[in-house]
Amino acid sequence: MKNFENRACRRSFITFWGLFAVFTAFFWLFTGLTDGMAYALLFFCLGLPLSALGVSVVWGSQGDPWAYALPLLLCVSSPLLDLCTFRLIAFFAGNPLYAPDWTFAPLVLLCSAVGLGIGRLWRFLLRRRKAA
Repeated sequence: MKNFENRACRRSFITFWGLFAVFTAFFWLFTGLTDGMAYALLFFCLGLPLSALGVSVVWGSQGDPWAYALPLLLCVSSPLLDLCTFRLIAFFAGNPLYAPDWTFAPLVLLCSAVGLGIGRLWRFLLRRRKAA
C-alpha cells in the first residue's frame, strides 16, 4: 500500500510540473503582443492554483509526512513561471533581468494548503468509514 501511495504522490507532483511546462510553452508558442493580461489571468489566477489544489488533495489523502512542506514548494511555481515568461521576454527585449514577481504566490500557497486540508479530511473520513 505504501508503494502505491508514493507512486500517486510522485505522479501528481510530476503532473504539476508537466502542467507548468505546458503553461510556459503556451506562452512562448501561442501568445501574441496583446495577450499578456489574458495569459496572466488564465494561468496565474486559475491554472497554477487549481493544479496546486489537485496535487495537494492527492498528497493530503496519502498521509505522506512531507506533504506539509508541499504548499511551500508549490508556492515557488508562481514566481518561477513569471521568471520563465514575462521577465525573460523583457530581458530579451533589452531590459535588465529583474526579480520575479511574488504577487500570485500567496494564492498558490492558499490553494495548496486548502487542498492539503481536503485531502487529510478525506483520508480521515475513509479511515473512519473502514473502522465502522
